[in-house]
Amino acid sequence: MMRLRPPRPDARGPLLSLAAGALIVAALIWGPSAYGVVTAGGRIDPELRAATGPRDVTVRLTFRAEVFHVRELSRYGIFAGSPSDGVVHLARVPPPNLTALAQVYWVDAIEPRG
Repeated sequence: MMRLRPPRPDARGPLLSLAAGALIVAALIWGPSAYGVVTAGGRIDPELRAATGPRDVTVRLTFRAEVFHVRELSRYGIFAGSPSDGVVHLARVPPPNLTALAQVYWVDAIEPRG
């Protein structure tokens, strides 16, 4: 007489769920930064790409800058004012910081000031 084996549970189901969950978490953590890096070239004015020394810039946002945003932007240069919603002026931003600033995903545009 042939004995039937009980069915083996499929171990791939839980592993696939775990992998999908890990992928979603990774996308949530690193997605905004990756988006910022990929789209940075379109945010910075061509005149600023060739900067050799510190520059005064206008940072344009698509929203009103809050205290958090001003603090974050101040990491790249000296805060020089926010004359209207969606505009922040930074002074003496060195070239490496211009590149890093362009990679901030919530920055819309970086233009030379004055």
